[in-house]
Amino acid sequence: MKQIRKRLTYANVMSSLAVFLVLGGATAFAAIKKVGPNEIKANSIKTGKIVKEAVTAGKIKKNAVTESKIANGAVTTNKIANDAVTGEKVKESTLGTVPDADKLGGTPASGYAKSQLPTPTLATLVGAWETAGGRAPASYYKDSFGIVHLEGIVEGGGTFSEIFELPAGFRPGTSANFLVYGNASTPAGIFISSEGEVTLLEGDDAFISLYGITFRAGN
Repeated sequence: MKQIRKRLTYANVMSSLAVFLVLGGATAFAAIKKVGPNEIKANSIKTGKIVKEAVTAGKIKKNAVTESKIANGAVTTNKIANDAVTGEKVKESTLGTVPDADKLGGTPASGYAKSQLPTPTLATLVGAWETAGGRAPASYYKDSFGIVHLEGIVEGGGTFSEIFELPAGFRPGTSANFLVYGNASTPAGIFISSEGEVTLLEGDDAFISLYGITFRAGN
């Protein structure tokens, strides 16, 4: 024993200790087993244990994020790709009125022609004037552009006599003359005053057509 003690030096001791640590450490590392998915308990990895930005898109299983996994209000406008939401994906009952939908290029809907013409108003004939046999009665209407149209065929009232009177809103701004078809396709002249009086100036009163008379409403 004394012989052994005589041979012990600081260098011998440190060399022996180093060998022990190397051999012991290798054994310890060898004893550590690689941790696989089967060794991780379900729900054992909490949110706080995941490093920020550790889970990338490539690590998410296809169809793994379902509707129930998305919080209400989580998907904002900036998160939706352009043209991602198509018409068939939009529920019609959820749509409100589009802003400025009652205008087109700044022009209100009233500035455009309607798809259908208004129903004509029957005129009240004056004196001996009456609707020509089997023909359309005298009438008038104003389209969406403010143009007044006369229609119908009358007879029997005589030259220089008033046929009927147009109401306010359907009269020309200034008095005007119009050429129309008379009896046997002969020309006839109609005068319409700014007060609305529709008068036969000349022509055979046996047949006076009012078709084709149009003018911009002035008053």
